[in-house]
Amino acid sequence: STGSSSSISSGFVKYGRPHQSKAGGMELNSMRREMASERSALQQARLAWGSYLQQPGPPCGRVSGPWEAVDEAMKRAERTGTFQYSHRDLDGVAAVHLTQYLRNDCYAQVVDISCLRGWREAALAAAAAVRQGLRHTQVLILDGNDLTSSPEVLDAWCEAFRVHPGFQRLSLQETGLDDASAMFFAEALRGHCGLHSVDLSRNHIGDVGVLALVDAVQENEVIIDLGLSRTCAGGVARARVMSELEVNRSRIGTAALKQEYCDPQDRFGRKNADMVC
Repeated sequence: STGSSSSISSGFVKYGRPHQSKAGGMELNSMRREMASERSALQQARLAWGSYLQQPGPPCGRVSGPWEAVDEAMKRAERTGTFQYSHRDLDGVAAVHLTQYLRNDCYAQVVDISCLRGWREAALAAAAAVRQGLRHTQVLILDGNDLTSSPEVLDAWCEAFRVHPGFQRLSLQETGLDDASAMFFAEALRGHCGLHSVDLSRNHIGDVGVLALVDAVQENEVIIDLGLSRTCAGGVARARVMSELEVNRSRIGTAALKQEYCDPQDRFGRKNADMVC
C-alpha cells in the first residue's frame, strides 16, 4: 500500500506543487508576465501622481473634473457607440477610471482618446488596457499623444496594435513617430489581418521610415490607406507607398470596406481618400 500511495501522490504532486504540463506552465507564465506588466504600469502612474491616485472615486470637494468627464463620456458611449474623451485633462484618478473602462467595459466601435493633457504618466497603463480590452473597437484615435516618450511606451503600444484582432483603422497623427519608431511600428503592422487604414500624418517620418512601412504594406496585403501628409517623406518614397496601396486595393474587394463608422470628426471619411499626399 505504501508503494501505491507513493505512486498516486507522485502523479498529482511534484516538488510540493500540483503537476502541470509544459504547455500549461508556459501559458501560466505568460499570463503572470502580462499581469506583472500591467501592475508595473499602474505603479509608475501612482508614483507620478502620488497618493492622489489611490482614491477610489471622484475627489472630495470638487464639483467637476477629469474623473467626472470620463464618466460622462462613458455614458455617452452607451448611447452612441462612440467613446470620445479628447483634448482634456487626465489626472491620476481619471487615468485609473479610463484605463479600467477601456480594459473591461468599453463596447464602443470608435474610441477617441486624442490630445490628452497628462498622457505621459498614463501611456503605459493605457497600452496595457488596449492590449487586453477594446475587443468591440474598430477605430482607435490617439492623435497628439506621444507614443515614443520611452522605449517601454513605444514597445507597449506596438504590441497592443499587433495583438489586437479587431482594429480596422488607426489614427496616430502627431504621436512623436520618427524613422526609427516607424520601423518598429511597421513590424507591428506586418501580420495584422484586419487593419485597412492607418494615418501617420504630422510625424517626423522620412524616407527610411516610409520604406519600412512600404515593406509592411506589401506583406500585410489588406492596408489600403496610409496617411503621410505633413511628414518628411520625399516624392520617391511616397510613390512607392501609392504603388503598394494600389496593389492591395486591387487585390481585395471594396464591398466590405464601405461600412460606415460613427467617427465624430470624419477622421476616416472619403474626404481623406487621398491620404498619402
